[in-house]
This record gives sequence, structure tokens and C-alpha cells, in this order.
Amino acid sequence: MSCRYGELLSGLIGPLHGQWTEFNAGFLTGVGVVAAAVVVLLLLRLMLWLFRRRRRCRGIDIQEENGPVLIAADAIRDLVLSLQPEFPDLTMTRVRLYCRGRYQQLELQVTFDVGVRNMPEQRQRLKVRILEVLEQVLGITSVREVGIYCRALRVSDRLPEHGGPDAAEDIGVTVSPPETPSFRDGDE
Repeated sequence: MSCRYGELLSGLIGPLHGQWTEFNAGFLTGVGVVAAAVVVLLLLRLMLWLFRRRRRCRGIDIQEENGPVLIAADAIRDLVLSLQPEFPDLTMTRVRLYCRGRYQQLELQVTFDVGVRNMPEQRQRLKVRILEVLEQVLGITSVREVGIYCRALRVSDRLPEHGGPDAAEDIGVTVSPPETPSFRDGDE
């Protein structure tokens, strides 16, 4: 079998003697190195993706002196949903727990009331409050991120009117009248 392979190889390479053989060998080596480098980079990217991807968690393990404690994702969800009365301007519809290595991430789906004057402040206050409650009540410090997914907006109050000075004062903006253009001599 190896004899036939050797004959086949010498039959393919045999006609290419001299300069062309050296050129082809160098060219094929370069192509092989580039192809190998691309494959290695793709494998590294795949490995990083596998290690860094987020996947749903069944709960959070807490190591204690007398043994580990598993706090189920449903218990965490119930605790987060119990914060609903503190935030009347939003409705939490779904809470999910994801794992990323040793740390966890919560993802909330919420519906915001558009009448809220400062939605970014409400979102930040909700995130901080969730992390505080998880640490104080359950002793969980491994949740590093709380993501908020605004699924819908609810319009319960009147929106501020566009362009009026009253609307600008409501949000703390000073509106000055537009300046009239001044014409120089000869310009009209």
C-alpha cells in the first residue's frame, strides 16, 4: 500500500523539478500556515464563546461552613417580584437567571409607565434595589449584572406637550425665545 502511495506522490511531483518545485513548496507551505492559523483562531473563538456564553441557571450555590446551599431560580424570581409594590411605575413580567462562569446575571422583562418623568433613574434604582435585596435577604453576592428588557410601554398619563415652555419647565429645561437674525449693510 505504501509503495503505491509513494509512486503516486512521485508521479505528481516528478515533472516539477528545479525552480518550480521550490516555488510550489514555499507557496503551499505559506497557504498551509495561513489555513492552520485561521483554524486555530476559529477554535479559540469557539472555546471563548463556550466558556463565556450565558446559559440559564437552575439556582445559585452558596458555600457555607456546614455544606453548600442551593437557592433555586424560582425563589430568586419570587423575591425580585416581591419588590413590585416599591415600583408602581413599572410592571415586572418575567425574571430569568443566567450563569456566566462563576457569576450570575438577572434579566427582567418589564413594562414601563410612560408618564414616569425619569425612566433612566427608575431603571437604575430598580437594579440597585434588586442587588441590595439579594445580598441582604439571601446572602447572594454573585449576581453581578441586572439587565432590563423593556417589553412594552404603558401610557397612563398625558405626555408632556411638544415645544411648549410648560413642558420644558416640567423637566428642568430653560427655553429662551429664538433670536432674530441681524442683517448687515447690504444683506437682506
